[in-house]
Amino acid sequence: MIMKVNFVLYPEFVYKNTGPYTYVREVMPLLKERGIEVAMNEFNHDCDIVHVHDILPHHLLTNRITSKITIATTHALPSTMPGITPTIFDKYWKTYLKKFYNSFDKVISNSLKSRKEMEKIGIEKSKLELLRHGVNMKKFKPDNKKRGIMRKKLGLEKDDMVVYSASRIEPRKGFFEFMKMAKSMPELKFVWYGRAPTIFTPKASELKREIRNKPQNVILTGVMNDMVGAHNAGDILLFPSINESFGLCVIEAAACGKPVLLRSESSSEMFGFTIKYGTVKNCIKKIEMLLNKKYYSSYVKNSMKEIKSFDIREHVEGLVKIYENVLG
Repeated sequence: MIMKVNFVLYPEFVYKNTGPYTYVREVMPLLKERGIEVAMNEFNHDCDIVHVHDILPHHLLTNRITSKITIATTHALPSTMPGITPTIFDKYWKTYLKKFYNSFDKVISNSLKSRKEMEKIGIEKSKLELLRHGVNMKKFKPDNKKRGIMRKKLGLEKDDMVVYSASRIEPRKGFFEFMKMAKSMPELKFVWYGRAPTIFTPKASELKREIRNKPQNVILTGVMNDMVGAHNAGDILLFPSINESFGLCVIEAAACGKPVLLRSESSSEMFGFTIKYGTVKNCIKKIEMLLNKKYYSSYVKNSMKEIKSFDIREHVEGLVKIYENVLG
């Protein structure tokens, strides 16, 4: 009998160009290769499993009345929500997400940090599964042709050293810190791939002022559809996000052969190949060290070696096992 899974990530236009959306789009064809019938946001779909990747409240009701197996992946945590929504909601996220995730039959944590936080807020342990995300290494890999095309598109010179980041422009994502570093290192190019702030973004006026007054060595691309080209065009991924449940662009960058600078207090316990930093000053020193070709090369080799354990096909195998177990 063919297993049928409906992925839910709604509304799709809100999530497009985000980590959860990228994840779903990468996993779906690989599940189909395994003979699993997969749909997305087909609410009348005759499926066996509904696998949810958003946090909309209507699931609290539909999970009660459906006869289907329901699974959620923890893309959102109480610790990652502040800075995404207006501060008035911050104190309610723990209570809401506890009720939300407990309404599912299974809850997949994508990192050890996520698993620990789920346990801490009171998610039933019997519901929890740990399955870290993976990266498609047939797609994300070093590519000099894509590097040249993207650099030309961005107006970068062949010899420019490029420090880059990829995320929505928000305070939580470390945008202010990124700009501080760019101003301190005018000899380098700094590129930020990601959606501009909206009126709902916390500190939107401050972010827009920072954007208006950006130094000449900073390039802000807006939404980037070609992330393989984006990673290849850069030289060092700087991921200054204050809090993440995982951080897909970290493993994408490593798969493309880039050293990764990661904030120490971020979700870093499973990214042993990254270079950790604490303060802006400390990060600048780490970037300066990477300007040494020998040191840079050693971290490229380390990234390429360690990233092999994040192959997305292994992740899919783990996902299929979870599906098979819940179906009995």
